[in-house]
Amino acid sequence: MKKSTIGMIAGSTALVSAGTVMAVKKYQEKSGNGSLNGNDMLEKVKTGASKTMQKTKAVLDKQMDMMNKEKQMIDQADSKMQSSNHAGQLDPTIQKKDDIESPDAPQDEAEQGLTGLDHEYRSEWVANGFPQTHREMERLEEEDESK
Repeated sequence: MKKSTIGMIAGSTALVSAGTVMAVKKYQEKSGNGSLNGNDMLEKVKTGASKTMQKTKAVLDKQMDMMNKEKQMIDQADSKMQSSNHAGQLDPTIQKKDDIESPDAPQDEAEQGLTGLDHEYRSEWVANGFPQTHREMERLEEEDESK
């Protein structure tokens, strides 16, 4: 169940309980029924409503805690992104892979001109139809201009 749905269910349950207490109280006032059974019933409804309100408060408190934690995580990620200076802050492993030539470049002509990082993503590029090299991009541009 989503967080917002849980809150709506808890809140509506609390409202129904509170409404029931008020309805019983009004009924007793109109009927002039001050009997012991009426008071017992009213106390039971009040107790039930009180328990429901306590549970609702606990659920809403947990939701607020989760939302605050999520906000803190988002703020931390945002501040990290703000403080990083593009390629200078890349993961050293990724940076290293992007600086070396593809390991398959000597054997595969399609790999020539690619970096080690490009080599890792090449299968996705091929599957999606993206050009893999500058030569291929230039060839595609020439084909577009000739049309």
